[in-house]
Amino acid sequence: MKRPVVLLGLLLAGLAPPVFAAPDPEEAIRAGTARLLDKDPAGAERAFADLAEGPAAFTLPFFQGLATLAPAETAEDPAPVLDAFLEEAAPAFEAAEAAREARPEDARLHLFLGMAWGTRAMVEGARAHYLSAYRSLRRALERFEQVKALDPSLADADYGLGLYAVSVAQVKGWRRPFVALLLPDGDMAQGEAALARAAAEGVFTADLAAMALMHLRVGAERFAAALPFAERLAARYPGNPDFAFLLAFLYGETGRHAEAAAVEERIRAAMESGHGNYGPETRPRYLQLLGKLAMDRGQYKAALEHFERAYAARTSRLTWVAAWAATRAGMVHDLLGEREAAIRRYEQALALEGDGPPQTTARRHLKEPFQGRARPGP
Repeated sequence: MKRPVVLLGLLLAGLAPPVFAAPDPEEAIRAGTARLLDKDPAGAERAFADLAEGPAAFTLPFFQGLATLAPAETAEDPAPVLDAFLEEAAPAFEAAEAAREARPEDARLHLFLGMAWGTRAMVEGARAHYLSAYRSLRRALERFEQVKALDPSLADADYGLGLYAVSVAQVKGWRRPFVALLLPDGDMAQGEAALARAAAEGVFTADLAAMALMHLRVGAERFAAALPFAERLAARYPGNPDFAFLLAFLYGETGRHAEAAAVEERIRAAMESGHGNYGPETRPRYLQLLGKLAMDRGQYKAALEHFERAYAARTSRLTWVAAWAATRAGMVHDLLGEREAAIRRYEQALALEGDGPPQTTARRHLKEPFQGRARPGP
């Protein structure tokens, strides 16, 4: 199964601020959010449990549901986990909607509901319940817009508005006219600006917005612009290997080879220490990273050796790693003038399950040999 990137978004969109201003609920949600970002779902569940006492108790099922979503990222079949979230969080949706009717001027309550409906939309989309997902997304947008009408200074709402705008703006192909019938359009530039405000000023969503901006800019190959967010997240959440791997990648792409090597060494040390998030399943990613960093330094023989080892260590859950290893090996062969070997590796990547960025890159270079590229700027 290809790496379910969409499931990362489930966590991003769902981490909501509290409904009430009491310090205990706020601290519980901040702590739970941090634990989820650090890939510690058990710690998140313990932190969210503090919501059981007090006026925000009705939100507990929703936040507990977020903790249950964490295994979906690594599950061979995430459907049971996603369905469990929809079932467990249902009472919180009902209670929050009832509270909204009773307190229509409560901006934070609208904010909570916007985050909740956004998460529900992503889960429904992952389960292919597309009409329900679009309806939930529309409700999320309405809540975020109401927050800004009630309290324009609440920067956390910009996270939801920004994520909505960039997500809808990126819809392409046959889905585009269908989405246009159901949802207002999104503007990429406005969405990115809203995310930047949330990343700088948000109380509860600053790091979530930073993560969204990081992935957005990496996808656009704006590596230098993504790097500060990767540095920030990797420093704050060392237990999350996704941030460490991406930081090393970005250092390599921006020519900062010493910093890339230092991050690679930290990853290796975490793997050797037995850290739970850096277990045996991390090995293919690590080998692929070694190949990518060697490729960035122009050490092509070493890069090919690492890519071959990464491909050989592939797992059914991380086929995207093997696909990148094969694709980048093809790119190295192209740089060496070995076109036939390059074609074999591109075809090897395309034979794997999935249709993500490595396959797109492989198809592009099957048509046109890779000749290197200038390092992208901001």
